[in-house]
Amino acid sequence: MKKLTPGTFQYLSNIQHLDLSKCRINFILSGAFKNLRYLEFLDLSDNRCLKFTGIVNVTNDLPSTSIKVLRINKIHQTFALNTELLKCHIKNLFNTNIVEIHLDGNRLQKSEPGVLNLLPKTLKKVSIADNQFTYGEYLLDIFSVSVNEVNISYMGMSHYLQDKDEECDAIHSDTSFCDREPHIYRPILNEINKTDFLKTNVDDQFIPIFIPHQLKRFHFRQCKLRYYFPKIFLSNNLLEYIDASFNTFYDWRGPILSLKHLKFLDLSNNFCSNVSKLFFIGAPNLTTLLVQNNLLGFVLPDDHAGDTFAALTILETLNLADNRIPSLPVTIFKSQTNLKTLNLSGNMLENVNFEIKHMPKLSYIDISNNRLSILEDSFIKQLDDLTKHVRHLTLDMSGNPIKCTCDSIDFIKWLTTTKVVLLNMFQQECRSMKVHLNDSLTVNNQLEKKCSSYTTTIVAVASWVVIFAVAIVGGLLYRYRWKIRYLYYMVKSKHQGYIKPMQDDNDYLYDAFISYADDDGTFVHSKFLKHVEEEGQIICCVHKRDFTPGKEIATNITSAIHNSRKTVVIMSRNFLASNWCLFEFNMAKMESIYSRSNENIILLVFIEQLSSKDLPLNVLELVQSKSYIEYPNDEYGDVVFWEKVKETLSM
Repeated sequence: MKKLTPGTFQYLSNIQHLDLSKCRINFILSGAFKNLRYLEFLDLSDNRCLKFTGIVNVTNDLPSTSIKVLRINKIHQTFALNTELLKCHIKNLFNTNIVEIHLDGNRLQKSEPGVLNLLPKTLKKVSIADNQFTYGEYLLDIFSVSVNEVNISYMGMSHYLQDKDEECDAIHSDTSFCDREPHIYRPILNEINKTDFLKTNVDDQFIPIFIPHQLKRFHFRQCKLRYYFPKIFLSNNLLEYIDASFNTFYDWRGPILSLKHLKFLDLSNNFCSNVSKLFFIGAPNLTTLLVQNNLLGFVLPDDHAGDTFAALTILETLNLADNRIPSLPVTIFKSQTNLKTLNLSGNMLENVNFEIKHMPKLSYIDISNNRLSILEDSFIKQLDDLTKHVRHLTLDMSGNPIKCTCDSIDFIKWLTTTKVVLLNMFQQECRSMKVHLNDSLTVNNQLEKKCSSYTTTIVAVASWVVIFAVAIVGGLLYRYRWKIRYLYYMVKSKHQGYIKPMQDDNDYLYDAFISYADDDGTFVHSKFLKHVEEEGQIICCVHKRDFTPGKEIATNITSAIHNSRKTVVIMSRNFLASNWCLFEFNMAKMESIYSRSNENIILLVFIEQLSSKDLPLNVLELVQSKSYIEYPNDEYGDVVFWEKVKETLSM
């Protein structure tokens, strides 16, 4: 069918719906549709040779019809030059009651100023998708349009070279049937009515954007727009639906004000990596927000105050899928008390612990295809609490590396008992057992058997580990018991001011500390002190005379040893039988090692014969490695003995 004439439909005068798409129509003569008074729907799409000049006769005939929907998509060849819509192409449509008009895929780059004023007032929907529109003077007329829905998606789209255009019988000239009317240039920003903006208190940083007052639905999907959203203020509007998906709005700074009627917003697939905490404050009545397939994982984990979505208090559907989100703060959704659907699938979540307990209407949660091995106990409790208010709370966690081990047995058991509806579990496989979780009860029973056999082993091993650790610690404490006690009393004495730093030998209070048993006190006081202290002028410290009253015995001993250049041990069976004497001996030994750099400060004086088997190992070790002196029983030896003692203590 190459040509339509007045006689083509002369016997179809009652037709209401007429689809002439893809009929290879080249020409339409005037009067072809004039007698179709009941015609409500006309589709002339995909007649590539028709062009806009070919529809002039169509628009001339349509006032005689009952036309409601006009579809003239793709009436230009795919790879032809860009086109312009002129007044003469559609001027007669003003006298129709058209509700919808479709002009998709016509390589439209602009329209003649005033064209929009010729559209009928009954028009509610305009689709001009897949065209080449640019910024131009025709935008002045945008306020005169009373449409409710506009679709300008797929601007500047590429087309396949395989899509061959049909061959035309003749080439139309754009001036064959109508001419462009002369007009005067009008500066856009000077002519636009700014009344709406003058009434506001918005600062100059906001960019004003003018849109039709009656517009409710606006589509500009996949238009190759690459911008960031600055501060924007829209003229008064009734916008309820915006689809701006599949563009490159990479930074949502905003805010965008005057969107108080907006209920649906689709900003998915925009490569956005930043959204400000004020971006959504201009759309408080939003109920559906689709922002999937962006890069919000770079910013949402840092929103610990939950400010990003704080203004969206009546939001019902939120899609954050495929945003590379590694984690979400606990209060990220603190304001979403009316949320019904939450989609977090395809992210990088390793755990979920954000709060949902304040969402009594929540019925669907999608956390599939993340990195979850189990669910946190706190999140499980929130889910169980919600089932008391929501009849069919549904959770999809398929595609996660669920861990089926003894550590996760409580989680697996929860899967068998929960009232939450678990979607796609037949597709879910345990990472460790290679078993599908569609029969979680069987998996739980297998785990209980497997883990119960480990319990005895774990308890036994743990017990042996504890015993071994206690033995090691006990052994170390026993081995270093004297060092520990020495350090303890030294620190305590220094803290209490009983010990002062020693710079040289003159700083010592005593020349010798005398360690002896009380039963050997006669020897010490009647002989030792007489010869050593009175005759030898050597200052000695003895506990009965020089210890500070009221101070702990152990502290007195430690202080006395540290404040004396030497320690004299009066060795006897009485000494070995006394715990305090052995304490003094070991403290003197620790003093020699840790405070005097292994200096020999101990002088052993045996006042009776003792065999090696009578001596403790630590005393015998000192006897074998250091010199000692024995008290003689003869008069000559007694003189030599005291001289040797005084000489040693004077060194």
